[in-house]
Amino acid sequence: MITVLRPGLCVFSEHWKTGKLKFICKSLQTGPSGSKLHAKDYIDRRDGGIPVINPAHLINGRIVPDDRVTVNKIIAEHLAVHKLEVGDIVLARRGEIGRCGLVTEKETGWLCGSGSLRVRPDGEILDSRYLVLLLINKFADSWLSLNTEIVGEIEIPLPPLQEQHLIVTYIENQTLNLDNLESVIKDTIKLLHERHTALISAAVTGQIRVEEYYAT
Repeated sequence: MITVLRPGLCVFSEHWKTGKLKFICKSLQTGPSGSKLHAKDYIDRRDGGIPVINPAHLINGRIVPDDRVTVNKIIAEHLAVHKLEVGDIVLARRGEIGRCGLVTEKETGWLCGSGSLRVRPDGEILDSRYLVLLLINKFADSWLSLNTEIVGEIEIPLPPLQEQHLIVTYIENQTLNLDNLESVIKDTIKLLHERHTALISAAVTGQIRVEEYYAT
C-alpha cells in the first residue's frame, strides 16, 4: 500500500526487494548484426515496409519510427527473432544510455534495430511501464556500450507487482497535472506577449497619450 503524505511524497509500507534484470526478464536480445541488416535494405514505409527501431527512434520512453527506415516482409521474416511484442522495451546500446521505448500494440511486429537491445520483462514480476521509468532515469548511465550481459546485471528495485502498477499510475497522473500546468503557463505567456505588442502599437500610433503618464 502507498501512503501519500502530500503531492510528490509517498511512503511505501512494504519492504522492497531488488532483482537483476536477467532473472526478472523472459529474455534479453541484441538487435541483428550489421551483416544481417544493411542500410541498403531499407525501403519507404509507404511501400509496405516494417519499421526498424534504432536508438534515434527512442524518445522519452516512446517509440517514434522513421518511415524511411523500414524493411520488406521477406527481410522481416528472416529477422523474426528480433520482432517486438507488447510490453517489450527497446534500449539504446550506445550513446545516450537510458534512452528507451515501450512497445505497445501499435509497434507489435516491428523490428529491433542493430544499435538497439530488446528487453522482454516477465509480466508476472515486472511491469514494463515501471521498468521504463527506471531506465529513463538513467539506471545504466555509467556504461558507454551495452550488451545482454551488462544489461542483465542491472539491479532493479522490485516492489510487489501491484505496487509497481500504483507507482506508474501515480507518476502518470502527476505528469498529466504538470503537462496541464505547463499548457496554462504557455497560454498565459502568449497572452501577455500579445498585450505587450498591443501596448507598444497603441503607444507608437498615438492611441495612448504617453505624456499623461509622465504628468502623473
